[in-house]
Amino acid sequence: MRLLFAIPLLLLAACDPCPNYCQTECECADDGSEACVATCLETLDIYSGESRTDECEERLVDLEEQCR
Repeated sequence: MRLLFAIPLLLLAACDPCPNYCQTECECADDGSEACVATCLETLDIYSGESRTDECEERLVDLEEQCR
């Protein structure tokens, strides 16, 4: 089941950094559950288009620095 969830995320990650950001954020918090990722993605729905992409890219860079 987890693999079926990961495949669409991998496909989306090619054009949208938000799934990658959410997956990384959840893993950093020791919660790799699908629910965590889904909730994270829902919170990013306040952004749209290029601003959403920019926000996720920026957050991912910050998160990678903080969660080593």
